Amino acid sequence: MIGRWLMNKVLDPLPVRLQVVLVLVIASLIVWNYASTTTETAFVLHNHTERPISEAVVGDIWIGNAAAFNGYSTGSGVICCAAVEKDRVNVQ
Repeated sequence: MIGRWLMNKVLDPLPVRLQVVLVLVIASLIVWNYASTTTETAFVLHNHTERPISEAVVGDIWIGNAAAFNGYSTGSGVICCAAVEKDRVNVQ
């Protein structure tokens, strides 16, 4: 509804070439914003051993700790939306 109003009130009086340029500029800004953002990732730590994991670190990001596997469920640590700036990271 807002898009239709915008087309009728703002873009229709403009020449077609100016409309095309305006749409290309807006589309290129959206693509540039998407391409230039940092990559974010989520880490999930599952422990399938009989001993707890007291600390897990990926690069400089602390994931958490995980309880020992009790036969039914794995202990887990979760972190979401961490920015990883390198292609390779150390897992400790």
